[in-house]
Amino acid sequence: MKIALLYPPPWKIPGPGEAAATDGEGPPSEYAEGDLDGDFFQTPYGLFTLGAQAIRAGHQVKVMNLSAFSWSRVREVLAAFEADLYGLSCWTANRRGVALVAREIKRLHPRAHVIVGGPHATPLAREMLAHHAEIDTVSVGESETSFLDVIDRLERGEPVTGIAGTAFRTGTEIVVLEDRPAIEDLDSVASPHDYFDTHIVMTSRGCPWRCTFCGAEASWGRSYRAQSVPYVLDALEKAVARAPVKMIQIKDDTFTTNRKRVIELCRGMRSRSIGFLWSCDTRVDVLGDELLREMRLAGCERLSLGVESGSQKILDAIDKKITPDEIIE
Repeated sequence: MKIALLYPPPWKIPGPGEAAATDGEGPPSEYAEGDLDGDFFQTPYGLFTLGAQAIRAGHQVKVMNLSAFSWSRVREVLAAFEADLYGLSCWTANRRGVALVAREIKRLHPRAHVIVGGPHATPLAREMLAHHAEIDTVSVGESETSFLDVIDRLERGEPVTGIAGTAFRTGTEIVVLEDRPAIEDLDSVASPHDYFDTHIVMTSRGCPWRCTFCGAEASWGRSYRAQSVPYVLDALEKAVARAPVKMIQIKDDTFTTNRKRVIELCRGMRSRSIGFLWSCDTRVDVLGDELLREMRLAGCERLSLGVESGSQKILDAIDKKITPDEIIE
């Protein structure tokens, strides 16, 4: 089966010399250049993970980052690449573009199946199906198993309904099924680094904390799960070998949740002499001298810390479970 995994632009981006869309499908009136930062334009890691699963299962997969493409170029790409299944990554910032790309896919390839997933689609699956007729299926949360089930149904010519972890239509009714059980053995998931070039690596899923503003629980469930140390070290070796610049972003929700594991990972990086610089995201209350020393020796050059506020009142209101003194320290 031919599969296209797409990261749509935020809206209809005008090309050089082209006027901005005036039909409500261009940028919002208050948009200013730079409002979308560099992180927005990175290919979502989930597309690579889904692609790896499908390739391992024997399918043809193309991952395309259209986030900075002009709308005329988007149309050219969609016209040139015909697939049986189109998977779209939907974040709040590109929700308009997802709807526009889904509509264009159905115009060009009316028999193709369009499935949408991601952190915006997960909590708003019902609304996406209600407002956008061109979307056939929404995959909710962790999608590797659901995605393979959708592929199997399409290959057999069966209806793509009744798959746990998805939302779909039956006639005029929208059905959102129960979540699938979380994948407990993350080492069983195909590694994106066997098939794709990306400087992003994820080694775990979920977060033990429940900050009120965070979407991690909606995406990954309440559990914290991690890949084994050997699996991660193998993935890092492959990612670094493919990277033109030896710099990696580890994008776990809270990388240092398990300090012992991270220390073991860092020592493994050194013993294998992988040799790269890296960054990660974490919290101020899961650090320590020994851990930080091991991370620095292993090449970590930047920590992105979830601070959110210097006000204890606000920190308590969002259930952050840290204090300004811990942040300062």
